[in-house]
Amino acid sequence: MSFSRRLASIWGEGSNFRPISPYHLQMQQEGKAMYRLAMRLAACTFAIVLCFCGTQSVKSYQRQAPFGADVSFSLNIVDSSAPKSQLARELAAIGEEHNALICKVSPDEKHYLTKTDIVLFSGSTDSEIGPSLDRDNIQWTDGDISGKLIDYEDMGSRTLNGSYCASNTAGLRDAIQQWAASRAIVIEWHALSGLTAPVLVGSMFANASGLLIPASMLFVAASVLFMAQKRWNTNRILLIGGVPYSRVRGSLAACAILSLLQGLLAGYLMFAIYVAIFAGGLAQLHIIASAILPTILPLSIIAAIAGSILGGAMVPSFESLHQRKASSLPIRILKSSLTVCSLLIVMAGIFFGCSLLENERMLLSQSSMYEQMASATRVSLRAIPSERNDGGISYAKEHIEKLIDEAERSNILLASIDVKQSMSLSASECEGFDSYVIVNRAYLDLLDIGIGKSGSGGSITQLEIGDVPETAIELTDLWGGDSANDNFSFWSYSGSGLLALGANTSQGGRNVTYDNPLVILIEAPMSSLNYEGFTSAMLSTGNVFFSDYDTLDELISATGSREFIASIDRLFEVAQLYAQIASSRANVLLAAIIAACAVVISMAIQSALSWSSLNRERIFANRTSGKSYPRIVLNNMKRMICIGVALIFASAAIEIACQMRYVTLSVAVPLILYLSAQFIFRGIFSSTVFRSTIARKEA
Repeated sequence: MSFSRRLASIWGEGSNFRPISPYHLQMQQEGKAMYRLAMRLAACTFAIVLCFCGTQSVKSYQRQAPFGADVSFSLNIVDSSAPKSQLARELAAIGEEHNALICKVSPDEKHYLTKTDIVLFSGSTDSEIGPSLDRDNIQWTDGDISGKLIDYEDMGSRTLNGSYCASNTAGLRDAIQQWAASRAIVIEWHALSGLTAPVLVGSMFANASGLLIPASMLFVAASVLFMAQKRWNTNRILLIGGVPYSRVRGSLAACAILSLLQGLLAGYLMFAIYVAIFAGGLAQLHIIASAILPTILPLSIIAAIAGSILGGAMVPSFESLHQRKASSLPIRILKSSLTVCSLLIVMAGIFFGCSLLENERMLLSQSSMYEQMASATRVSLRAIPSERNDGGISYAKEHIEKLIDEAERSNILLASIDVKQSMSLSASECEGFDSYVIVNRAYLDLLDIGIGKSGSGGSITQLEIGDVPETAIELTDLWGGDSANDNFSFWSYSGSGLLALGANTSQGGRNVTYDNPLVILIEAPMSSLNYEGFTSAMLSTGNVFFSDYDTLDELISATGSREFIASIDRLFEVAQLYAQIASSRANVLLAAIIAACAVVISMAIQSALSWSSLNRERIFANRTSGKSYPRIVLNNMKRMICIGVALIFASAAIEIACQMRYVTLSVAVPLILYLSAQFIFRGIFSSTVFRSTIARKEA
């Protein structure tokens, strides 16, 4: 028996089945423009998100490997006695000999937040990945950054220390390795993976905006389910009328893939127009397109095919028709669940984005602080094998302590350690203080903090030993040994705030200003403290540093300690690089947060389309009874608004209880945007649906 005959036997005489009138059949078929628009909107959003994330990956990769470089190495010339100009010429000659690209990405010394230059030693700058060049002007894909292409002979005061990029031509690595060894230069090699499809996809998900991709994918799936829900009754009638399952499924799949492909194309065109007009012109568009299109086009096609398969699968089963239970409730539940999941992902993205943005803001503020101390310098100690014939660690200790003594005599040694960060102290261990901060007198003089007297930066007052937390005394015993009481004293602070340096200061370590710290003042020569437990560790993290680069270099030579020092870095130069990276990341994070809000608004528009299309009769009845569109919408959004308000208050409670910043913000912003957009667009689409119902036209 055929399918149509079996249905005829089910819906025979005596049944409760009533044929649907032509008008109702027309109403069920209406709204296809709406669900097609919803799918196009979702696909357009997905395409823009893919392009946005891919562009961020290209920006990052372009800074790491400009001009198509595929290998990286770092140089440390602190032990070399050759002049910088000679070393630069020799490195350039090696590159020319092997016909290889060698270049160095270097922030501009004065405009380090907005300019990144490239020092070119050898090789060609022709590359698909860019950056593009207009004579000597560099056009980075990151439109907020400009720069110059500088010949190595014109590099000026820029240091040769740091990372270089090169093309991995035959023999280049061995030649540079031999040259570095002959010049007492420390060299480290790093592989650079090309911007292949797996690398690009991984980078897209790993960057700050990566969470937008799964959120927009769920958005696309929800739009396809809206189509299936809207056409549910129509498909049920078609199946009852004997239309084959394959034809119904094919119609759904064709509608889904056609609408999704149209939306994807529109998204790509919109992004291309934006880049061409506002973000660098056709040159940047060519770089971005050649880098990301080979990857995102297959992803888009796969997403469209998956959407068509999902749409084709959403038809009533024969068993549900036979049992008269062909309900679209499961589709509605699944669609709502996908929308909720998308919102949760966006909330998580905004939370992480705000947290990271706070960290980048801190790095930017640190760079301005180190700009005022342009000569401040840190050293990193070299690992010394204990089995050396000259005594190894003890021999190094002797020379480093001698260097520290001489630096203290020259009044260039500074110390500032935020113990709370370094030791992960709890609030109970601090016993009422914000933190423990270890400083020496030179650091207090730098901040103009008076010891027992007032200064422009505040003052410190000595505490009785009975007022000092037990944990602080135990830590000073660990650092100072038997004579800890003579090496340290304990003070309270009063003033506008004491700046304490975190570990790895200038390299991402967090500097904190405390209003009520316990100040632990170093009273004895620092060389008398525990070398392995305190001095060497604090030197390598930058918490013990030097105020004058030139004087430090002279003292290193005079004390014979150069062989035990791995690098000498000006804090401002190090902070420049991290500040520029932080500035670029901050821009990306802001753009990601804005994009997340745009995704939320798009989801709200799609949901409003769905609601107005599925509630034609309700809208018509309420409007003809005299109710305004805002009142109609508000009456149907009361529960949604109550849930949103409850979630915002719950997030505020979580933020207070767990002391987690930005929880309330990351929940409130998407919800308020979603509800506001829902209210506005439900009103707009309700008006459209009402007018189309009167005219009996499609809406």
